[in-house]
Amino acid sequence: MLKAVFDACDRDRLLELKPVGNLGAVAAGGRVTLFRGCAGSVHSMGMSWTTSLDKAIWYAAHHAEFYDLTDLAVYVTTLPVAEIYCRLDHYDHDFIAYPRQAWRVDVPVEEYRLDRPR
Repeated sequence: MLKAVFDACDRDRLLELKPVGNLGAVAAGGRVTLFRGCAGSVHSMGMSWTTSLDKAIWYAAHHAEFYDLTDLAVYVTTLPVAEIYCRLDHYDHDFIAYPRQAWRVDVPVEEYRLDRPR
């Protein structure tokens, strides 16, 4: 449903209001790597992604702590910068995208902690 809302938006207007920033300038070959932290029995690939592996690990730990969840995971995807809808910055810098594929990252259990660098 949320993807349908973003698809209905004028992407140029979204980028005007919430630009991706210099991400496009540093992305090799016009592609970018993004991460997403999850916790719980169902891992939604959702639309909020970060460029920081540390931040994704922190998000997984945060969700586990806040909602008393287990089965923590981090996923990674690569996609063209042009497929990013925009960048939101209410709490952190989250890139709004809907990747077609994502892969689980092998993160040691002891790395899922809230005191890691953000």
